[in-house]
Amino acid sequence: MEPATPKRPFAEVEPLDNDQALKAFKRFRDNLPPEEHANSKEAFRLFWNEAGAELVNKYLDDLDSFSRDLLQNTGLTEKTFRVRWSDFLAGDMPLEGFCRQFRVDNQRLKDRAVRLAFLRNHPGYFTNEAITVPQMSEALKCRDNEAELYLKSLLNKPAREALASGISVEIIKKGYDGDFLKSDTILKPLLEKLRKQAAMWDENNYHSPYTSLVGPTTCGKTRSLGKLSEHVCVVYICLRNKDSDGQPPRSALASSMTPDTVADLTNYYESFLIAIFEVVTEFFSKRKEVTDFSKAVSKKIDHHYGSFQKNPNNKASTLLKQAAVDMFTQTEGIHPSFNVLLAIDEARALLSSPKKIPNEFSFFRNFRRALQHIPPNKGFFTILADTTSQVANFNPAPKYDPSARGGLEKGVRLFDPIYQISSLDVLVPTNSPTSWNELTSAARLVNYGTPVYGAYWRDAQAESMNRSEVFSHIISLAQSKLLNFGRQEMLICCIKKLTATLRLGLDAKGVAGELASRIILSCAMREAMRKSKEDPVEIPYGRSVRLADFLNALTGRSEDELELGFDQLFTIYLKRGNTLNEQNITFCGVQVKNTTTKPNFAQDDRKWTDVSSDVKIPMANPYLVLFMSLKTKGDVAPLLPKDARRASQVFHGFKGYACLPEGVAEALEEMIQVEPDLRSLHQDQPGREYAHTVNPLVYTGPQS
Repeated sequence: MEPATPKRPFAEVEPLDNDQALKAFKRFRDNLPPEEHANSKEAFRLFWNEAGAELVNKYLDDLDSFSRDLLQNTGLTEKTFRVRWSDFLAGDMPLEGFCRQFRVDNQRLKDRAVRLAFLRNHPGYFTNEAITVPQMSEALKCRDNEAELYLKSLLNKPAREALASGISVEIIKKGYDGDFLKSDTILKPLLEKLRKQAAMWDENNYHSPYTSLVGPTTCGKTRSLGKLSEHVCVVYICLRNKDSDGQPPRSALASSMTPDTVADLTNYYESFLIAIFEVVTEFFSKRKEVTDFSKAVSKKIDHHYGSFQKNPNNKASTLLKQAAVDMFTQTEGIHPSFNVLLAIDEARALLSSPKKIPNEFSFFRNFRRALQHIPPNKGFFTILADTTSQVANFNPAPKYDPSARGGLEKGVRLFDPIYQISSLDVLVPTNSPTSWNELTSAARLVNYGTPVYGAYWRDAQAESMNRSEVFSHIISLAQSKLLNFGRQEMLICCIKKLTATLRLGLDAKGVAGELASRIILSCAMREAMRKSKEDPVEIPYGRSVRLADFLNALTGRSEDELELGFDQLFTIYLKRGNTLNEQNITFCGVQVKNTTTKPNFAQDDRKWTDVSSDVKIPMANPYLVLFMSLKTKGDVAPLLPKDARRASQVFHGFKGYACLPEGVAEALEEMIQVEPDLRSLHQDQPGREYAHTVNPLVYTGPQS
């Protein structure tokens, strides 16, 4: 169901025309030295347009907090800070000089200075988790053009490193041709959504005939677009960076979509669409054999654009409308309302502006203006795919759009972005493991999560590749795709992203505390695995560890130092071996409370037993209960009264966890303050099923 009120993003709003922008501008100007006030409005306008409301306000909030902390013990004035901060931002004062001026010897304060300056100077890259603080510092030393080149090279680095480690591009390519699983839950809802949106396109209500496909890396966006070609004519263009080694590769038409030297981009993109429509029409009419689609489109772009430049009186929009009508006539047999899809992958490239045309608006602003001229009910729609949600929220309302040209803008609503790609765990076998070795087998574990890893394993095995080599490749691929670097900064950044998501109401009600507890337990498990003296296994990130080692990592205490309540636990170990036996199975229950009220242990003690939890274990087996009270204070201690079979530990707040790296506890404390129910935001069954699929441990099942 479409929104009842139009979305009006702030990412490209013309500033100073609304209260939010005016308040931000006043704060922005107050932080400048007096000599910069004359140009403050233009500086703010550029910053607001590039960063958007959320990042601008974050910068101003963090700058106020930073200046207070910095001036606290120095005796220097705010006026001095504004002057020196301006010098640092402009590159006229190095970080070392800035820190000397304010007597900063604390690394955390230095890092805060770098992050703040990077946000101010390079807001388009600030939210990219792959960029570390040292790299931000390096970028601040570069001049504008050099910094842009440096930052782009960093973003391509993981892919190059992964390939250098021996990952087979051919095997990755093979994955795109494998069987498409769960078509009914992935492809069918996507196709129905696109058909519905294409039929709803109307220039009086909607801004342009396009939507966005947004999802995490390797979730199956590209495969889904390719599979749609079995139901609709798909014109696919991948805008991947020229220097990238990623898959799928950059399309031949990518340069035509992001030209650097075109003088009139609005006319150019109208010519671009006309060319595509004409070649598609020729293909389906069989009037002319199309042997090279990209080359045919490029020739027509040159022809039409040149013609419109020579004869400005000839309106490109008129020819575009006719080309859309002709294409619909030839493709109407595909479907009554949806025949041709222009699919643009790696669409974030459209958010940039032509380098050789100063003061030009972004490629996308010009492209969506051309899309507006496509008449309704002609079976055409556009989809932009990427991992960033920026492409889903990029159109301002007309009165806030500085690129608007008299009377052309009508509709202001945006089509809902699409993100329901339920591809998680599609390769997991349906049969349960029958042995310990099978349960922990790397060949089985790679099938969990996004399908790229299981597909790589499957196709590499078919090529008779050495087993250990395959797993080495998969780990390299995962590290480059998911981690980018092995520092806790990535974890802190991810927690902050989760916090922002929770504040938007895009995750389950009450799940903030559960997320915090899982992050804590994951940190403890990772630390226990790192210290484990057992023989290494094929996948170093997933193996069992001794319970004593896990609890030591969690609490920071050795077996001898653990308080009463754990005494019975370490005298009994589950038997190790390949045969799985129910008699040797026990469990650890984790209870999380995300309230400021202290738990009533005496009243609720009966809830924290094997009987109450309905976990069936042999009566002689001990079990473990971890109680995490995230918003209360107290000492780490066992539950009372004591139980002969139950070992337990109560944690208050975040200070009792030895496994949390520096900065992570603070990030978790911020995250637990927020929380609505993601399933309730969906009004259709596929949406509720998607919410359940991506949060299987949060929900017992999709709402109906």
